[in-house]
Amino acid sequence: IATATTVKGPWDGWYKFTELMPGKYTVTLDMKSVTGALTTAGSFTVTLAGGDNYIDADFGIAEVLPVTGMNAAALALVALAMLAAGAVAVLFTRKRREDT
Repeated sequence: IATATTVKGPWDGWYKFTELMPGKYTVTLDMKSVTGALTTAGSFTVTLAGGDNYIDADFGIAEVLPVTGMNAAALALVALAMLAAGAVAVLFTRKRREDT
């Protein structure tokens, strides 16, 4: 029946359908038009009587953040390498003391 496109500004993601006749309406989010992951249902249905406004419906979108730093496996490998290097340093120091 109608399409609303969200706008940038202080109300990012808001949409508005005006002058609707009484009846049942379903709003569906086109995921091709947004980035991120949907955190709510992808559509909702409301029934409006004459003169009704429904302003409580919204879609939740969580932005997918880039991965930064190390993952747990890489961090574990670094920790093991540091542990091994520390053990070698201790053994080398002991050997030097024994030789002197």
